[in-house]
Amino acid sequence: MSAEELFLGNFCAGCLLFSVFVFLHFRFVSFLVHYMKNKKKVPDFEPPAVLNFPAPGIILFMMYYNGTLQSSLVIMVAPCVGSGWRAFGGLVCAGIIGVIILLMMRMRRFHAGGHVHGGKSGFNSEKGSSDVNSHFEFEHKYENGHKTVGRFKRALTQEGMGKNGNWKPKSDETKTTMASLDTLFKKFGATGVMFYFLNVLRKTIFTIFLTIVPQVASEKQSGPVQLFLSLIVALGEFGYILTHLPYLKMADNLNEMNVLATQIGVLVPPVLGFLGILSWEDVQMAMSTLSFASIG
Repeated sequence: MSAEELFLGNFCAGCLLFSVFVFLHFRFVSFLVHYMKNKKKVPDFEPPAVLNFPAPGIILFMMYYNGTLQSSLVIMVAPCVGSGWRAFGGLVCAGIIGVIILLMMRMRRFHAGGHVHGGKSGFNSEKGSSDVNSHFEFEHKYENGHKTVGRFKRALTQEGMGKNGNWKPKSDETKTTMASLDTLFKKFGATGVMFYFLNVLRKTIFTIFLTIVPQVASEKQSGPVQLFLSLIVALGEFGYILTHLPYLKMADNLNEMNVLATQIGVLVPPVLGFLGILSWEDVQMAMSTLSFASIG
């Protein structure tokens, strides 16, 4: 199978799957409402919030987009492929990034920002809650629960490793939104609801960049560039989690930081080798030490 056939098949299959899914989803919800109101005589019936659009569509997109992205990148860098196909692959990549940005904008209304970290207003120490906006508030489990340092201190206890608080809707509309995006609200805290899609966007752009770099740089240059970029991204993500603790459970924050610290530890020696700070013998020794430490 040629690169063009692989790309076109993946793209068409994705479009067809999404179209059929959306059609069946709306038909099922319509049937459910009709059945409950007319057959079961429940005049005020409303479908479960988890079935509300676009939550099911978002789940399908997040499951399928990576395959389409990979096939688009293949068509963009494969040899003996026409410029038209390359441009089409680029448009698909841009479309995927656009959808992720739209999802981020949708999540922005749930991001508490400075309120949770002791901004000028928003945190009510008596109620232990932070007003995110007119639709949501985040109820803290502990007094001064919005303080990052306080969360680290509580992490020394078993109880402190659990949830930092819970989201609370202020209207019926936001109850529906929370139910339809239930997984996000159960996993992320007041500074982390948008973190998931921001991380997806970062990984998508990073994947595109790492695929394109070897095509525009020499083999001698592309290796160091990829290493430096990987280290910068890992340091940035580690720093964000360290200072914002976006996950609702402290244990999840610590686990993510542990994974990122391991990645940083693996990336630092070869970067220092390329910079001439370490000899390649020292780099090899450092990598061997890290390997034995991880096994132990």
